[in-house]
Amino acid sequence: MGEDDRYKTICTETNELVGGAYGTLLDDPRRLTVGEQLQTVAQTLSQALVEFDYNLLEEQHIHHPLTFQTNIPTIYRRPKDYLVMDAIFYWID
Repeated sequence: MGEDDRYKTICTETNELVGGAYGTLLDDPRRLTVGEQLQTVAQTLSQALVEFDYNLLEEQHIHHPLTFQTNIPTIYRRPKDYLVMDAIFYWID
């Protein structure tokens, strides 16, 4: 099967586990690649999204740095390193 990434948030003062996450992240361009067996599904989904005026983001767009200052409470990146994908695919860690 596949693999996932696991992260833990530990309070450095108390050494207490205060949070964490697991699953796949969009931190690697290969994670956006659709395999050959899912090409038909991907094309159908893309056409349905276009009908409702949605566009699929391409990999190079989601990996751009954010152009504004914000605070995203995440353990994956520091504020100065936020990417577009951090703002779109946001969840509380």
